[in-house]
Amino acid sequence: MFVGRHTELSLLVKRTDHITRTRTGLAVAVRGRRQVGKSRLVQELCNRSGLPYLYFTAVKGASVTESTAQFLAALSESDLPNRQFKPEIDLVGADRAPVASHIYFCGSLKWLATPFDSHDLHQLQEGARQVPGFDASRTGLLAVTRSGTNLPADAVNVIWSPDDAVAAWQP
Repeated sequence: MFVGRHTELSLLVKRTDHITRTRTGLAVAVRGRRQVGKSRLVQELCNRSGLPYLYFTAVKGASVTESTAQFLAALSESDLPNRQFKPEIDLVGADRAPVASHIYFCGSLKWLATPFDSHDLHQLQEGARQVPGFDASRTGLLAVTRSGTNLPADAVNVIWSPDDAVAAWQP
């Protein structure tokens, strides 16, 4: 039985309905003191929405790298729709001008427990070509994979593990 938090649940339901109606993404942070029902509120929203979801709670004291690895493992084992596991362009490196004038790299994150292979490379190459400013002669390709790759050494410019991707965001 769900008790209380009906005002907050109503607000979250409106956000979820907006996402469903417009087919756009939205990040919502739920924060507050400990033991006030945040997790229960989110679980109730997920249960009522009828949408596929993955409920994940990071382990207290775990590093960002450990938490990310655990999340990716949970994601790969979940029953979320997989879009046929086609890589898409998840990372774009560009200059910092108000309007980017140079695309340095396009990348794909593959969270499955199988190596980044020639099929994934083809999808990355096709997706990169659709990025405005992509130039095959100057823009690098980046693969982030949990399970390595079975590609020739020169097939992509950079291969990262999840730890490498997390480290790239560290100051």
